[in-house]
Amino acid sequence: MAEQPTKLPQWATNVDTTVEPAPGEKAAGYAVATRPAARKLNWLLNNIYTWMQYLQTPVGTGAGAGIDATGGATNGTGLKGTGGATNGKGVEGFGEGTGTGVKGVGDSAANAIGVEGEGGGSEPGVKGTGGGSNGAGVVGLGDGIGDGVSGTGGSSNGIGVKGTGGASNGIGVQGTGDGTGAGVSGLSFEDGYGVMAFGKAASPVRTSLYVHPQNSDASSPEKGGLYPHSTGGRFRAYDGNGWTGLVHNVANNGVSASINTTTTETVFSTGSYTIPANSLKVGDSIRLKAGGNASVVSGTYDLRVRLGGLSGPVIFSRANIAAADDGFFVIDLHHRVNSIGGAGVQYASGVMSYAYLGATPLVVPYVTTAGVTVDTTTSLDLVVTVQFSISAGGNSAQLFNFTVDIAG
Repeated sequence: MAEQPTKLPQWATNVDTTVEPAPGEKAAGYAVATRPAARKLNWLLNNIYTWMQYLQTPVGTGAGAGIDATGGATNGTGLKGTGGATNGKGVEGFGEGTGTGVKGVGDSAANAIGVEGEGGGSEPGVKGTGGGSNGAGVVGLGDGIGDGVSGTGGSSNGIGVKGTGGASNGIGVQGTGDGTGAGVSGLSFEDGYGVMAFGKAASPVRTSLYVHPQNSDASSPEKGGLYPHSTGGRFRAYDGNGWTGLVHNVANNGVSASINTTTTETVFSTGSYTIPANSLKVGDSIRLKAGGNASVVSGTYDLRVRLGGLSGPVIFSRANIAAADDGFFVIDLHHRVNSIGGAGVQYASGVMSYAYLGATPLVVPYVTTAGVTVDTTTSLDLVVTVQFSISAGGNSAQLFNFTVDIAG
């Protein structure tokens, strides 16, 4: 096969060197032995040159296509390109501005495919490289129930659609659902996976699947839908009747500083978790578990759990713990969100146990706190506090652990 020429047949590009023949002359052509006028022959040769320029680098005007090709009725290909052996490109398109480099529109009546690529060996059938400023490598817009981009993986671990994001927050594959349409949809057959995501093994650690948060209290959630909340970052699932939650460990704190020589109610340094504003939902269940040690040589001490910091209401407490009962203590509290808003109502119940070293633990009977009202539209500090009745040198308390789990 002949090699591609390196020079275009440039001709008659100066001003006033061409004259377009009349339609009748074009239809009849030049008769034998006719000597054509120079500027009319220049027009013909210049027109050929101009078309070659266009075909070499076709540029659409306005909404026009750079190259418009229509395939035949029986699986005919509108435009087909076969790349060379060494990284050659069969078809390459560059979109400028908001223009599309390569665009294919399938015929809806015949289930035709707008753009189809068949990968060879380990090479992709269609490959798109996004531009530097949020440019997309491949964009597919589904019409009606049509798929914007559809890829079928080969039988031997072949990938239907593969996208590799750029170094600076580039997105490999992005789908935007419109109306009830799915941005990205995966359908599994036999042993295949609808959607598969692999996390990066090397540092820095990256999740295999990232879901951008949105509010989980959608007005019309779908049964089986999984919704991440925009503020708390927690997942909630809708089962068709209501919201069900996944358990999230939101706090797992260690040993606190020792509190002593004071009669002021004090929050343990590791005994606090801030619940973000507007993150609580009706039916959320919050479980707090805390353990520590208190030593009393004079007077008594109180242990409290408050919602809203030191100024917030007490949702669980044990008062006037005497020296005879000091030692290790454990708090196991369940807290349910009954309503939300500026006057959200919360209920709490649980047990507290404590005992001196070697002694039989004393368990406080199961206690339920009447509903307390808090503003869930603001952030709320869930805290464990201690308060001594006397400021004595030997009175001290320390928290060893503090964990908070939220289900909902």
